[in-house]
Amino acid sequence: MTDVNTMYTLENLGFSKTQVSEVLLTLNLGGEVNAAPMGVRLSKRGLPIIRVYAGSRTYIMIKSGAKDYVLNVTSDPEVFYWAVLKKEYLRFKSSCRVTAPRIAGCQAYVECVLESVKFGRNYLRAELRPVYIEYVKVKPKAYCRVQPAIIEALVYFTKLKYLLSVGDLSKAKALLENIKHCENVVRHCTTQRKLRKIAKEILVHAEELVR
Repeated sequence: MTDVNTMYTLENLGFSKTQVSEVLLTLNLGGEVNAAPMGVRLSKRGLPIIRVYAGSRTYIMIKSGAKDYVLNVTSDPEVFYWAVLKKEYLRFKSSCRVTAPRIAGCQAYVECVLESVKFGRNYLRAELRPVYIEYVKVKPKAYCRVQPAIIEALVYFTKLKYLLSVGDLSKAKALLENIKHCENVVRHCTTQRKLRKIAKEILVHAEELVR
C-alpha cells in the first residue's frame, strides 16, 4: 500500500486514478540522463503509472535496467519544449534520494524507484514508487489557453514520431491537424513572440515529419 500522506500529496499535485497528468520524466542509466514528456496516472494502489512506447529513448533505458526516476511537475511550456526539441537548454540538478536528476525550475518533484514493469506488444507499463516528494507553493493564476495548447502540441508531436515509426500515416496526419489547431490557439491568444515562435517551430517540425 502507498503511504497515506504520499497518496494525499500526489492527489494535491494533480495526479489522479481517473485522468492522465503530463509531467517531464527524467531517468538515469549508467550516467546517461534522458528527459521526456510523460503521461502519468495513479494505479489502484495509488502509485504513479507510465506507459512508454517502443522505440523511444525512455523505453530503451527502462528496458535496459533504469531504476530511478523523477516526475518533474511544471506548467511552463518552454521547459516541455526544451525536453522535446531543445534538450541542450535543460538545466539539471541533483535529486535527494535517487540518481536521476531533477529539471531546474519546476514547481514539484516526485522522486521514484521502479516498482514493477510489464511489456506489451509495442509498449511497456511501469509502476513507480515515490520515495521523496518536494514542492513549492505557487499563487493561483487565471486560466489561459496558450500554455496548455503548447504542451498539448508537444504531446501530440511525441506521439506523431511513434506513429510514423510503425507506419500509421493516417493517424499521424490526424495528429498533425491537432498540432495545427494548437498553433492556431497560441497565435490568436497571445502576442508574446517567444510563445508564438515555440508553437510555430513545433508545427514546422511536425510538418517536416509528415510529408
